[in-house]
Amino acid sequence: MSDFFFDNKNLFNLSDEAIYQLKTIFHPIDIKKGETFLNEGEPNYNIYIMHKGIVKTWFWRNDRERILNFIFENEPLILPTTKYNRLKVSATTVEDSILYVTNKNELKDLMKKSQELSYWGFQLIDKFITLLAEDTLDYYWMPKQDIYKLLLEKHPDVLQRIPLKDIAAYLNITPSSLSRIRANIK
Repeated sequence: MSDFFFDNKNLFNLSDEAIYQLKTIFHPIDIKKGETFLNEGEPNYNIYIMHKGIVKTWFWRNDRERILNFIFENEPLILPTTKYNRLKVSATTVEDSILYVTNKNELKDLMKKSQELSYWGFQLIDKFITLLAEDTLDYYWMPKQDIYKLLLEKHPDVLQRIPLKDIAAYLNITPSSLSRIRANIK
């Protein structure tokens, strides 16, 4: 297996020493397509970085699956929890995936020892908050057709990688409404 952290050195913008330190606490996990590896209501003490694949974060409300967002390669997965570390959403792989995982407390301890890693941790959280804000607050007021177009622009291969039913759930529309949007765009 290739060295994820060194292969993405420019992405992480870290020194070799900081990357070595991260490698001591992050480890890869392989998760098969369709596997729910984090469940709403369960405790979670981990932070993930997507290496390969796609994960959807979701929850059930009013007998419908609501997809909060999709996590793509090199994006962080930091799930919202209650004050008791209980998850507010679930996470399921959309395709076979490799994620790097670490315990939040181990990362905090490492960040206390290194200003460089502390700043990196801030950037990681900032990136996730930005992704979450785009997927919720920014998109809340946009027409569904515009959100769909943005998803295609950001991830041109999304239609080959994510089922249409999941894209419809992400847009909070029915699959038939998504079909109409797709027909209007062509």
